[in-house]
Amino acid sequence: MEEVLKCQDIIFKYRETSKENIVDGFTYSFNKGKIYLITGFSGCGKSTLANVAAGLYPSSKGILSKGEVVLFGKDINEYTPEKRAEYIMMMFQNADTQFCMDIVKDEIIFCLENIAFPVEKMDEVVDRVLNETGIEYLRARKISSLSGGEKQKLSLACVLAVEPKIIVLDEPFANVDYESSQEIVNILKNINRDKEVTIIAVDHRISLWKDIDYTLLHLGKGCSFVDKNIDKYLVDIIDEEEYKKNYLKKCEKFKDRADSIEIEKLKIAYEKESLLEDINIKIKEGSITSIIGKSGAGKSTLLRCLNVLNKPKQGEIIFGTDNILKYGKKQLNLVRREIAFIFQDYNVLDNLYTVENVLTPYLAKKSFFGLLAGYTKKDYLEGLEYLRQVGLEEEAFRKSKYLSGGQKQRVAIAKALAQNPKLLLADEPVSSLDEKNTTLTTSLDQLVSGS
Repeated sequence: MEEVLKCQDIIFKYRETSKENIVDGFTYSFNKGKIYLITGFSGCGKSTLANVAAGLYPSSKGILSKGEVVLFGKDINEYTPEKRAEYIMMMFQNADTQFCMDIVKDEIIFCLENIAFPVEKMDEVVDRVLNETGIEYLRARKISSLSGGEKQKLSLACVLAVEPKIIVLDEPFANVDYESSQEIVNILKNINRDKEVTIIAVDHRISLWKDIDYTLLHLGKGCSFVDKNIDKYLVDIIDEEEYKKNYLKKCEKFKDRADSIEIEKLKIAYEKESLLEDINIKIKEGSITSIIGKSGAGKSTLLRCLNVLNKPKQGEIIFGTDNILKYGKKQLNLVRREIAFIFQDYNVLDNLYTVENVLTPYLAKKSFFGLLAGYTKKDYLEGLEYLRQVGLEEEAFRKSKYLSGGQKQRVAIAKALAQNPKLLLADEPVSSLDEKNTTLTTSLDQLVSGS
């Protein structure tokens, strides 16, 4: 079996002063044409390991204090970034950090330009990869207008355009619906079979890969290998009839409550293209409403309209007794104090301590022993309690930029809880979390407070 990538005794941390290594002695060889699935709890170092294996760290961040990554028999640092891309490319957890251009087709062309691909053949490649990923209709769209799932598909299209021999994917389905995720898995399976491309995927949703022959790497703290007996992850066990029965039972207890928010004849459009039309919804106080649909259907845009971050083409949004779409900036700011929003891409400020991020919604300028510009001890204890609810109290005084994607998402959830809102809007709130933390953060007692 031909070895194409080897991580040898990797020891990596983000700061020289850090007491613990994020990756602590990881050693493993990846072979040509194989599929590897890496799983483990949020914060164990999976994403960091993926960045090191792909050659992005430590050149852009962190310290590799020991070990080496060998790519096709050479130290990965011996390759220029352009040459390295021909051998290995990575699809990031947060697609926005990967894009450089404004328009979908221009992003793919930009990737081809970086490897000096012949100009006369670029349009042919753009057409091919857009077709392979099922996003031909997005060719001329602005990337900023895409849904999270559409951005992930564009990310994959960029990788497929360059045709590397190894593809590393970091939580590739974090913001993608199940059907679209399965489509992407099938694309990866086909290129693995047809071109012997090695696939290394960091993913919590193992059930997506159930029909594929893969090698499972189950990692613990520091990317150490742990018990591989995790069959419970392989099947999504949901009794649909029982689920419906419980859902209707929960709805029954809210029927006599007042409406928390009412949507009337709402129309949402992108330029001349209509996304949603004639939307009429009444949501009761204290109830939980799920919005489902394929990537690009308009789910995130609808949520953003409820907080007037986006404005619909027409319709009304009644919160309390007023149509908030008619409010001016000052009135909207007052209303938004009662509406918390958990974004799918964290919305966490990297240079703040974790506890500071949690406290920002309801604290303006306070201090805690001079360390946190203006916070009191009571404020700190309240912030610590919200972090405890999402299992991150030990990270209170760690800078948020050093947290994993899943940990940042839990900070964002704690931040929303700290706002004590009347209405909680959650856009893919557990997309980056492992099963344990998904269960923890979706507890009704924790996530619902009159919302």
